[in-house]
Amino acid sequence: MKKHYLLFGLFISVLLVFCSTSDDEGYHVVKVKEYKTNLPLSGAVVNLYTCGNYDFEFGCDKSLFMTLTTNDLGECHVSQSDYANASEGITVSKAQYWERDGRYGENYIEPEAWVKVNIKNINNYPNPSFFVFKTRSELGNESFQVFRAPSGSSIARFRLFGNELNKVDWYVAEGDPPSPFCQYCCYCGIVPYASGNFSLSPQKFEVLNATIEY
Repeated sequence: MKKHYLLFGLFISVLLVFCSTSDDEGYHVVKVKEYKTNLPLSGAVVNLYTCGNYDFEFGCDKSLFMTLTTNDLGECHVSQSDYANASEGITVSKAQYWERDGRYGENYIEPEAWVKVNIKNINNYPNPSFFVFKTRSELGNESFQVFRAPSGSSIARFRLFGNELNKVDWYVAEGDPPSPFCQYCCYCGIVPYASGNFSLSPQKFEVLNATIEY
């Protein structure tokens, strides 16, 4: 009888050791949640990047080597080896949300919102001119848009951050918009001839309206 108890005790000890070992051992868990509400986001995309090719002058050629999708709990599992291979970073994203850099553990992404701005030119300004919108979120993401200023009136659609206060700065300057390929100091030294700002607090996915006369 003592032998049976000994074997049974040994079995229970082995079982407890096995059960105390996490199913995720050898993995990192990446969790994606909605900023402020903490809602887990299923179907979020987790991209892992590595150094595809190294150039002595330009450095690493960033290359996507793995894409994962979060489950109903807003989680995905990345093996330790794959995580270590992501030397050029990780991004987390989802439709109608702002993409941002990610890591293992909890990642918060901001829902988008929009404003339709009715732009009216009521003064005689130089032609051509360009219009700039910009705002920054609580998490440090920047929304930036540049386009040719209208000669009369037009509607511009600008992407915002939902569930947050958005202070949108705008200005108009003379000339053509800087090249989209410009990388350094594209807007340095620009003196706007009209500028202003407005604030909006949209709910997530909401579309608001605003008017600018310049």
